[in-house]
Amino acid sequence: MAENKKISDGSEERKLSKAEKRRLENFQRIAGELEVQGYAAKELTASTLKANTLGVLFGVLLAAVFVVLYFVLKRPVSEVPPKVRFVIAIVFVAEIVIHELIHGITWSCGLKGGFRENIEFGIIWQALTPYCTCKSVIGRGRYFLGSIMPCIILGILPSILAIIIGNVPLLVLGALNVMAAGGDLMVILMILKNSAKGKEQLFLDHPSKIGLIVFERDGE
Repeated sequence: MAENKKISDGSEERKLSKAEKRRLENFQRIAGELEVQGYAAKELTASTLKANTLGVLFGVLLAAVFVVLYFVLKRPVSEVPPKVRFVIAIVFVAEIVIHELIHGITWSCGLKGGFRENIEFGIIWQALTPYCTCKSVIGRGRYFLGSIMPCIILGILPSILAIIIGNVPLLVLGALNVMAAGGDLMVILMILKNSAKGKEQLFLDHPSKIGLIVFERDGE
């Protein structure tokens, strides 16, 4: 079995909350069980600063693709009235909550205990960032799908629809949701860069940091 890389609990950077301490205990239990089964742990995480910087960059770049495409295709352009801007703002705030719910629903589908026992929500106060975390290990495909699904449902699909029907407010809302998914896009890139050739992989959210732990062992 490959030697496990050191997994940080984040305690050197800040005091862990009660919820994070519970998740750390849960992680240590799961890691111990998987180590016996021959898995080695690898940490795929980012600092809050890095996550915010790269997240904004990835989100803006992807949102810009839809905005540029809208104008390249010469779709109707009109000024968004103040009342409509207010509605967009209200809807976007509501969709921040929906964004996290989509993560949880997708990750928990099929897991023993379902949504209630496997999903937990919180806020990283240093960055004023809400989050959703799954407390059970899941496969690569499901973790990937759960990570990208909010961007697809709330961002990409509305942006494509806005381009098709020529609706500026819908384009703005879709672009905002794509940008809000920038952190998810960063995590997805980390997953893609971590090759899975010839390996069995299980994924678990880090108990206190932005990112995840990958448990790997050679395939049979």
